[in-house]
Amino acid sequence: MNAMTDVPAVPIAFKRNAREALADPQLRRNFRGAMDFLMDKRRVQFPDGDELERLRAFGNRVRARALSKLPELLERLDANLSRNGVTPTPSSATGAAASRWARSAPARVSARSAGPRSPPPPPWAR
Repeated sequence: MNAMTDVPAVPIAFKRNAREALADPQLRRNFRGAMDFLMDKRRVQFPDGDELERLRAFGNRVRARALSKLPELLERLDANLSRNGVTPTPSSATGAAASRWARSAPARVSARSAGPRSPPPPPWAR
């Protein structure tokens, strides 16, 4: 519930629509077929499961680092836009939003991002 309006956090229509969609056998078959197709393509591109996991872990570290530096990166973007004659959004609003996002980043980063098999990041990603 939203404390300010006493409205359910998830609209009732969404729950009803989700239940109906999950009960639709044709829709479920279509999704299963699409997912099987995508999984097969991934298997062809990344036949070594261990290598795929290392790449995922590296990607998670890159994302976590970028999110941890998001306020600084947004400030740099703001400065570069201004220098190039583009009117950016107000820095204080951007910085506040970036700070909230960056503070919550560790909760969104997968546990797979840390592991003994993960290769060290390249120098530019440290």
